[in-house]
Amino acid sequence: MDNNVNSLQVVEQQASQKINQSNIKSIQIDYNSLLKYTTTCDLQKNEIDSLLKMFKRIDYNKVGFLTYHDMMDLLKEFGFQINQNCKEKIFKEIEDRNTTKLDFQTLLYIARVCKDFESKIKENEEQIQYSEFIDAFVALGGEPDASGYVHKNKIIEILSIEFDLNFDIDELLEQLEVQNESLDFETFRQLFRAENKKSIKRNSSLLSLLSHRSMTQRSTSSISTVKIRMKDFERFLDKLQQEENENIGSPSPKK
Repeated sequence: MDNNVNSLQVVEQQASQKINQSNIKSIQIDYNSLLKYTTTCDLQKNEIDSLLKMFKRIDYNKVGFLTYHDMMDLLKEFGFQINQNCKEKIFKEIEDRNTTKLDFQTLLYIARVCKDFESKIKENEEQIQYSEFIDAFVALGGEPDASGYVHKNKIIEILSIEFDLNFDIDELLEQLEVQNESLDFETFRQLFRAENKKSIKRNSSLLSLLSHRSMTQRSTSSISTVKIRMKDFERFLDKLQQEENENIGSPSPKK
C-alpha cells in the first residue's frame, strides 16, 4: 500500500482517538446557541439547516459534539465525496483551528472545506471538458480560439469513414431547432448536450473520439495511424456505463 495512504490512516486514527477522548468530558448543550456561529461559515441557509438537522439526529445524547467517524458519516450522508485528498483538507482545517472537539461550528467550517474542494474539482472538470470540445471542434474544421464553423456533413463524414459509425445528426439539430448547415462553437457544444439521456452518453463518447482524433493528428501526419473503430467506441460506452452505475449508487448532494 502507498506510504501516503498509510500515513493518512495513522493520522486519521490519531485524530479520531483524540477527538473521542475529548468528547467524553462534554456537557449537554442548547442547540439554539449553535445558530450564532452560522454567519461566518459561507454556507447557504438550506445547507446549514440540513446539517443542523443531521447533527442533532446523530448527537442523540445532546452533548453538542460528534465523534470523528460520526462526522465523516454525516458528511457523506450530506452528499460529499470524501476521498483521500478531501480528508487531507479536513485534517488541515482541524489542525489549523487547533480543535479537539467536533462541535457544530467546526462541522460548518469542515463542510465549507468539502464544498470548496468539490467546487475546484468541478471547475477543473469543466476546463478539461471545454478543452475536449475545442479539440473536437478543431478536428472538424473549426479554429483553436473557438471561431469559425464546422459543417454537419463534415461531422457525418468523419464519423462514418474514420469511425465506422452512423450518427443521426439531423435528429439532434431538430431538437436544438438549428436550421443552419454550418455550426458555430456554441451550437456545436449544444449538439453534444442533447437532453435525451441515451444521447448524452452516446454523444459524450463521440466527443471523446473526435477530441482524440484532433490530438492524434497534431502528433502524426498519417491519418491511417489514427483509425478508431467500433470496438474502441464500445469501450467508451462501457466506461461511461460503469461511471453511470457508480454515480447511481452514490448519494446526491443535498445542496
